[in-house]
Amino acid sequence: MRKRWILIAVAVGLLAAAITGGVALAWGGSGHGWGWGRGDHDERKSAVAAKVAEILGTDEQETAHAIEQANQEVREEAQQAALDDFAGRVAATLDTDAQETANAIQQVAGEMRSEALEAKLQEAIDDGRITEEQAQEYRDEADSRGWHGFGFRFKGDDAEDFASRVGAILEVDGGDVTEAIEQAITDIRSEAMESRLQAAIDSGKITEEQAAEIREKIQSGDWKGFSKKRGRHGGKGHRGFGHRW
Repeated sequence: MRKRWILIAVAVGLLAAAITGGVALAWGGSGHGWGWGRGDHDERKSAVAAKVAEILGTDEQETAHAIEQANQEVREEAQQAALDDFAGRVAATLDTDAQETANAIQQVAGEMRSEALEAKLQEAIDDGRITEEQAQEYRDEADSRGWHGFGFRFKGDDAEDFASRVGAILEVDGGDVTEAIEQAITDIRSEAMESRLQAAIDSGKITEEQAAEIREKIQSGDWKGFSKKRGRHGGKGHRGFGHRW
């Protein structure tokens, strides 16, 4: 049996990017994990809040809170729209209720995220990199954040486990869930790529002929994306068709 894969974070991220112009959905990442880059991130947020407060003539702390709340609300709306779209596609294939499917996906993703976090925390404790108290701080922070998208990829056994858990909740076969998810991801990626290609054509970055060539490469599995310095078709500085395609 061929190796199955599920790139949930990528699929949902693509949809959210189309909705919000690039709102990040992943709970983890280099900016959170174990605090990598956190200081720079906080400094940037503080600087932005100070500048906005200066422009508006408002209190800096209140402005910072308002910006944080706005970011949170926009992120949650994008995440919900992405989840609803993704779950709706899966439900249509499985002939299940869309809301029940969304709830099952969210529940299982949250459970597996928590399990993965706990495993990483325990490993860090065992290695002496963090203390029990620090581990609890990470747990508390994760709990306070709640649902923040899928946040990580499921591959191999994890993918099968995810599908099996969702299937158990929906009372359908796990294999059918896997196929439905793969189809939803394929459709979302295709639509997102087509949207990006059209935007690149409209902006003059690529021609219709180059877009057609890219589509052919995608279909054959040969497309690696544009390089950062020079486009594969001779153009310079083409970005935004990342290497994950």
